[in-house]
Amino acid sequence: MTLDEPYSTVTTEAEHLNGLVFFTCVKLDSDDFFVVNHGTREICKIPHPYNDDGEKDLCYLFGFDESRIEHRILMIKKLLKEPTRVQIMTFSLSNYSWRVINAEPPVGISWDGFYYESSVCVNSIVHIMLLSSYDILAFDLGTDKFLIITTPPGVRSHESSWRGGIMLKRNRVPIIEINGCIGVVCHYLQGESTEMHIWILLDYENRVWVKEIITFLVLERIRWL
Repeated sequence: MTLDEPYSTVTTEAEHLNGLVFFTCVKLDSDDFFVVNHGTREICKIPHPYNDDGEKDLCYLFGFDESRIEHRILMIKKLLKEPTRVQIMTFSLSNYSWRVINAEPPVGISWDGFYYESSVCVNSIVHIMLLSSYDILAFDLGTDKFLIITTPPGVRSHESSWRGGIMLKRNRVPIIEINGCIGVVCHYLQGESTEMHIWILLDYENRVWVKEIITFLVLERIRWL
């Protein structure tokens, strides 16, 4: 797969889900996105869902709708107006078309501060880790509705570690899939050792979280970049 004008690419992301890989290449003047079947090596370029109007603050998220047995792409585009409005669309890989979604955010969530850390699709729901609160904004691909999942008090961002003016590691709070459940990873630097706390939402309906702790040594000769 060859990208046009790769020098103008600002960010490139890849998401793997149920046998397909979704590539997003955000450029200064346009976006390109592809779906790759690594089994058959087929590449599908996704058509743009909008006309470039110069107001581009958007994200593309990959999901799988188990009820329809189809991959879908969720687009959330901030229109950069006051008060902030968004355009929400989904793309179906079954019929190769975009569809406008009329969905309101959950109570207490404003699109003004919509910035996200990471996302993962589990059980037909796209889960988005919000940078503003480190709670999870979820979009149900079956009902086309948003919901909010409050994370435990221990799930918070932590300061980056610095030494001599050089950032050794930027602590992130990624959201992952663990055995059919969503999990939130918190990485704590503590002196000569490091702890990784993984919060797992074992009971989705009743919002029951369980924490697992992994502790390991930090070797000075290894630099984690």
